[in-house]
Amino acid sequence: DGLMAAGSVAPGRYAQAIAAIYGREAARLGAAGDWLAAAALAEEGAAKAPGDGSLSRAAASMRRNFVIVSHNAFAALYNAGDYAGARAAAEAALESAPGDATLLRDLEAAAAKAARR
Repeated sequence: DGLMAAGSVAPGRYAQAIAAIYGREAARLGAAGDWLAAAALAEEGAAKAPGDGSLSRAAASMRRNFVIVSHNAFAALYNAGDYAGARAAAEAALESAPGDATLLRDLEAAAAKAARR
């Protein structure tokens, strides 16, 4: 940050460097399975390089990956007939991704099955 403030680095080059550094680290976190931490880091980088939209797009993709992983965990429980476990999984995921349409549908499906039992 100090290099750009001092005028040593052009704003465009600074944004590219920030995108590369934050993007690589966010990708590493995502590859390790921590999609929400990856998304948060990408958003942090995006705030430092607002002219580069790649980190914002990466953060959105990483949040979608969290939802996909969460939905797959829900589906495994649901398909095994563990509707209480499926509901708990959906509820836990919704704590991290409140209002997500996929996770809300998962929660409704598990609640409906559990109510029929």
